[in-house]
Amino acid sequence: MIDKITPRPDAQVEEILKTDGVEELNPVVTAKNTYIAPFVNAEETQYLVIEDDFPNGRQKLEECGILFTDRETVDKVEKMKVCTCLNPLHTCLAIFGCLLGYRKISDEMKDRELVKLVETVGYQ
Repeated sequence: MIDKITPRPDAQVEEILKTDGVEELNPVVTAKNTYIAPFVNAEETQYLVIEDDFPNGRQKLEECGILFTDRETVDKVEKMKVCTCLNPLHTCLAIFGCLLGYRKISDEMKDRELVKLVETVGYQ
């Protein structure tokens, strides 16, 4: 289970790549408004949780930040992400942010009222 948000291709990231000399980056937008691009702009991975069940042994990947644990803990982390903390708060922001004219979660998080909304949903 990995936690990583991958939003639609960002024009600012595209410009940075073009400035660095990367060519042919133009995203394609399908008839159903799906964005496809030859680059991914995403936040850095926050954590990777893996069940520690390797019948043939494994490398010491915990030295680079990977968390190994039992199956029950992996299931709890996934449930926390999908059902409790992250996905419900992003959905809440997305719905109300769209209604208020925002186009990015990062911009929504600069709105005091929306921050108060997700804090209330998340903590209460």
